[in-house]
Amino acid sequence: MFDLPATVADAQTGNDEAFARLVSHFQDMAYAWAYGLTSDFHLAQDVAQEAFLDAWLLLPQLREAAAFPGWLRRIVAKHADRETRRKRPVFLPVDAADDLPSAQPQPEALVEAAEIQMWVQTAVDALPDHQRTATALFYLDGYSQREIADFLELPVSTIKKRLHDARNGLKRRIDPMTRQELQTHRPSQTDEFADRIQFFIALRTHNLRRIKELIEKNPALLEVRTEWAVASEGYFWPLNATALHWAAATGDLALLTFLLDAGAERNPADRGGETPLHMAVRMGESGAVRRLLDGGPNGGADVNASTKNGMTPLHHAALKAKPSMVELLVAHGAQVDSRDSAGRSPADWAALKGRGEIVDLLAGYGAEDPKTAPIAPYQVSRAQPSTRTVPVGPQVLGRILNAEGLPLDKAGAFDPAQAAAIHRPASAVRPPFLETGIKIIDLLCPLVRGGHNGLFTPLAGVGRMVVMSQLIDSIASLHDGRVVYAGLQHGPYTLDGLLRSWRGECGVAAEALENKLTLVCGELDDPVATKQQVVETALTIGEEFRRAGHEVLLLVETRLALTDGVLPYLRANAVATPDAAITFLYCGDESAGAEPAALADLDAVITFNRERAVAGLWPAIDPLGSRSKLLAHPLLDASHGQVAAEVARHFRRYEGLHSMIESKGLDGLFYLDERAADEKIAIRARRLHRYLTQPFPGLETFTGQLGAYVPAAETVATCRAILDGMYDEVEESEFLFVTSFGK
Repeated sequence: MFDLPATVADAQTGNDEAFARLVSHFQDMAYAWAYGLTSDFHLAQDVAQEAFLDAWLLLPQLREAAAFPGWLRRIVAKHADRETRRKRPVFLPVDAADDLPSAQPQPEALVEAAEIQMWVQTAVDALPDHQRTATALFYLDGYSQREIADFLELPVSTIKKRLHDARNGLKRRIDPMTRQELQTHRPSQTDEFADRIQFFIALRTHNLRRIKELIEKNPALLEVRTEWAVASEGYFWPLNATALHWAAATGDLALLTFLLDAGAERNPADRGGETPLHMAVRMGESGAVRRLLDGGPNGGADVNASTKNGMTPLHHAALKAKPSMVELLVAHGAQVDSRDSAGRSPADWAALKGRGEIVDLLAGYGAEDPKTAPIAPYQVSRAQPSTRTVPVGPQVLGRILNAEGLPLDKAGAFDPAQAAAIHRPASAVRPPFLETGIKIIDLLCPLVRGGHNGLFTPLAGVGRMVVMSQLIDSIASLHDGRVVYAGLQHGPYTLDGLLRSWRGECGVAAEALENKLTLVCGELDDPVATKQQVVETALTIGEEFRRAGHEVLLLVETRLALTDGVLPYLRANAVATPDAAITFLYCGDESAGAEPAALADLDAVITFNRERAVAGLWPAIDPLGSRSKLLAHPLLDASHGQVAAEVARHFRRYEGLHSMIESKGLDGLFYLDERAADEKIAIRARRLHRYLTQPFPGLETFTGQLGAYVPAAETVATCRAILDGMYDEVEESEFLFVTSFGK
């Protein structure tokens, strides 16, 4: 007898077997509901799987166990909506047919099956929505009308009525076909559906016992690929990766050893061509690297495997400045002069990044001299404090001083111990914005130094975490600054996972993470007083760094910032001086322009744009949705404000023209009164959009391009030149992912 409340309660305590029972009991129902929403048998299975993975991650938040069916239904609906918007048909050229694996059924059988499916789908689709879902649920045997009613959160009488109406709406000869087709595709025919869900969950929780059980039952899971669904929550989860990738990236040596001994493929490549060895090197997991290279009875990993951009594990080690890793790889046969797709060797990359010790180490193993010279990164200049001092304090009261601070009266000399350096306002020591070296930010939404700024987006997959991580890296490297992160852990969102994401997928330098970053955390369900203490601790740590003369970036999760009393406390107690300041950056999934009232008057806001991401224009920061009060501030250099305003105007006009240009080219603008002027705006806007892309430091292993930060003055000057038409004849592709242009 299936006891729903007890099973849900057990699953909420972390009992994987209990959750497996929930999957087994509701898998067909979730699939049928997904089919009713998508009208696609195969897509319905994907949706149902994603929904269960999401349900596992969110299950602790479910307050009423008996509400699980309706709660699951809403999760299925969410994923169905996302999948139907995301999925696009895939077309193959005719000559690719020979390369497709042959199917077992004969062509006649395939045609017949497709025809039946078409008839069934057409008939069911013709039903009203509420009848279609009830029909799909009913024709999957094993669910009573009461269970269907609980799942849909409706009275049983309503379910009966809908089924009666649906039967009348289906032709008699279609009715058996409907049952047959839905039964054919239901997940419960085999254990594969449930096993994949359990396997992903076991990987996320490093449950080796459960992983062993599942692989013993189904060895094919050794090579199953990780999917977006289980990555939709939490910070770190490599996509399209095998279990061996996951074990290598997280340094789970027990899991790694088991997988290798179980016969897992040693060199599977993820979507970027990275093998588990690449991933272990990139993440700095030396134990996993040794285990992969040693291999065991089935041999070790390929030490010279290359990614899609031609990089070997040795390239990764050189870029990450890991001498011990370089030695380990070379000892196992790594080719010191291997070349990537751009023709660069590991020594070339080490030289470009200024890793002299790595260049020397590789030279000692016989590597050729680098073909490139080090690229000196710029640092934000700081005006030196004046060396001239003047007397201050009670001793100057009633006295007469000259311009140099010397006494003009007869009351004697001043005590030199009571003197101060010449005072300068903040604007004389620092610009009013915190320069980041990220072109699109510094130009269009400069962060107010010592101010309160936001980094917001409700969108996933647009690079918010990458931008956040690059801000950490830029503050550390350009300013020799310090970063303090204040956040709340909950479920799979742990700070350990956040650090792994920053180190691995986002490319933050190890030196920044280890020597210039502090994380202070609480739990999402902590009482208000505890959350306030998290912020007090973080601000106190940041203030001490500021007193020591360091620029400080204080990152605060919005869930924490919106806790009662937190924002007033931060605004009242933050300090900014000419020498050093604490700059706040509130990070969350709010929508820019529709923030909670407490965050509506920030000094600057960075947000993101889906269309930019789809077009491959990274970082996908929204140039029009982002904003900064500094652009209208008299302290900002006048040319900066003027260029930013003109760039925004070009982008705004091009936003209204680009759909026509994309479909018909510039000739499609024939109907405009000011066609010539608008063509120039379009030409320059497209170049500006591309110039404001940027390869980031630390992401070279993914992009194959040298990353760099760009001085704000250079960004403004280059945009000025583009606006003035200096580069109208240059191919727009030449502007993509450049750091310096026109020099």
